[in-house]
Order: sequence, then structure tokens, then C-alpha cells
Amino acid sequence: MNNYEYIIAGLPLCRLDTEKNGGLDSTAVIEDIRTMCGDRDRSTLDFLLDGFVPDNLLPDFYLRAEAHSEAFIRDYFRFDRNVRNAKVRFLNKAVGRPEGQDVMILSREEGTDPEVEEVFEEAQKTAAALAEKKLLDRERALDSLYWDKVEEMVMMEVFSLPVILAFVVKLKISERWMILDPERGKELLRQLVEEIRKTKEEI
Repeated sequence: MNNYEYIIAGLPLCRLDTEKNGGLDSTAVIEDIRTMCGDRDRSTLDFLLDGFVPDNLLPDFYLRAEAHSEAFIRDYFRFDRNVRNAKVRFLNKAVGRPEGQDVMILSREEGTDPEVEEVFEEAQKTAAALAEKKLLDRERALDSLYWDKVEEMVMMEVFSLPVILAFVVKLKISERWMILDPERGKELLRQLVEEIRKTKEEI
């Protein structure tokens, strides 16, 4: 069994401090985490990371996510697919295409209607984010949804694999904003570092 307290305690905050090191080395942070994980958890982490590669986000990937043994993976990628589908519908409406064009609906069981999608609890919040007029404001609102979602998913967790996976999602969001808007990226990293510091104090 993995010692998740040890992994969290071993997270190198210095690598996350962009004020000191001049840039975020998220690849090194994630590799540090990988080396501290056992084989099964490393495989789960790698699956999560595969989901940040656009070329991988095909129906087969989401079907494998739905069947994954780790609940965090199932829930996170179901949420991710629903957000992406909402974006596709938004763009379809904006350019006058059929509403369902390119929307990814997964057929899970024989005899079920593949056109019926599960209830998306964050649909209203996603619609509000997509309604933002400025592109950066829209992206910021959408990433805030992802950040809040993973926090909600691990709210009752303490030292566990889901907590580590949620940290990696937040790290990838911060990394993206270091490119889109460095000030926003630094703000998110400061928030993430503070969260980790508080967690370390509890160990």
C-alpha cells in the first residue's frame, strides 16, 4: 500500500515557487510524484495525464475512463466530457450548425439509448462560463469550474490517491495559465502552494 502522507509531505514546494525559480517546472513535480507511487497508482496517474493530451480525447478514451477502477478517474472524465460537449453545443449554436453535431455521447450498455446523456449537474455554471464575452474570461471561468470540481471530489478525503490526483489537475490548470496569463498562473500556484503547506502541517 502506498504511503500517501509520505508522498504529500515529499512534494517539493520549491519547484512550484515561480518567484524563486523563474518558471514552473510541473513536469519535474509530476515525475517526483510518479517515483513515489506504486505501480498501480502510477498507472492511474498516467491515465489522468493522458487526458491532458487533446489527441487522446476520443470516445475510446472516455469509455476506458468510465470503466476505470478509480472513482476519481471515472467522475473527473465524465465531468470533462460533459464540459467539452457543452462547448461543442455552444459553438454549434454560434455558427449555425445542428445542435448535436460532434457531441460525444457514449453508449454504455446494450439496449440503452446512445442519444440520452447523463444529467450534468454543472450545466448551468458551464453555460454561464461560456456566455462570457472575452475569451480569457471564458477560459478562466471554465478552469474555475474544473478547480472547484476536483476540490469537491476530494472534500472528504485526507491522505489518499484522489487528493494527489486533484493536486495534479490543479497543477496542470496552473501550468496552462502560466502561458495564457502569467499573473493568473502565479495566482493559482500561490493558492496551490498554500493548500499543500496547510496539508503538510496536518501530517
